[in-house]
Amino acid sequence: MKRNLNCAIYTRVSTDGQAEVEFNSCEA
Repeated sequence: MKRNLNCAIYTRVSTDGQAEVEFNSCEA
């Protein structure tokens, strides 16, 4: 759960385009 939260926060801080890529990487 901690990792998931970190991902969500990171994507929020990141830009729209980068957030999508980062989120995908996190999910994977």
